[in-house]
Amino acid sequence: MKNLEKGINIFINIVFYVSLIALVFWAFGVRYYNVLSASMEPTIPVGSLIVVWPTSFDNVKDGDVVTAQLNTGILLTHRAVEVDHDQRHIITKGDNNATRDAQPIRADQVVGTVAFHIPMLGGAIDFIKSTAGITLIASVIIAWVVLKRFVLNK
Repeated sequence: MKNLEKGINIFINIVFYVSLIALVFWAFGVRYYNVLSASMEPTIPVGSLIVVWPTSFDNVKDGDVVTAQLNTGILLTHRAVEVDHDQRHIITKGDNNATRDAQPIRADQVVGTVAFHIPMLGGAIDFIKSTAGITLIASVIIAWVVLKRFVLNK
């Protein structure tokens, strides 16, 4: 039982500190998103967690992977293939798409550039944020408290 207790404590500490670091970065404008489509494969697989660093339009250059908020509210993450600083827009294309995107990204739509991605973690984060995920986490915490209080302390 001591090994189980130690393992759970290590896991809880890891989750706590990773969450704390993510929260601090979030406070400085870093955003985290789940990749839902295959348009950037194989560079960024579906289900990846992308970490988007806040970047102004003026700092975007050809080749950057840019996340933008479209007029529809949908987020788009594609590669900048042509940045036009005079017209203040970016032509983008998914790495897995045959053609460039039909509409350019305006300067005011730029959320940031992708700093890095972690395959498969995006889907896990979306699950954790769901009702089922929150219920599971709450259940595990309650079970751990009950186990620790009534079983391990005997």
